[in-house]
Amino acid sequence: MSSEITKTQKQGECRLCIGEKFDHSVHKELRESYVGVRTPDMTFIVDLSQTTCMDGAALGMLLLLREHAKKYNSVVVIDRPNSAVSKLLKVSSFDHFMQINW
Repeated sequence: MSSEITKTQKQGECRLCIGEKFDHSVHKELRESYVGVRTPDMTFIVDLSQTTCMDGAALGMLLLLREHAKKYNSVVVIDRPNSAVSKLLKVSSFDHFMQINW
């Protein structure tokens, strides 16, 4: 399983594409991909379209990203999770405090 994270950034948007596996093994890579982004009013888009495996550590990483974004008046949007990942996000009530593009 791939755990690669791809970052693309353009005016007002930072897209983080997560590979197949989203767990603690990608913590450092994910953090390094956003920690230098300090532009106000950004939208961090976490693309989960390729993610097939996600655990509780990944949920914690999303919360850390959200806290980073809040410091700069920015938001986090979760984009295109598959059905299994969607279930985890719903059970964890992430749809109540993060925008999720199903």
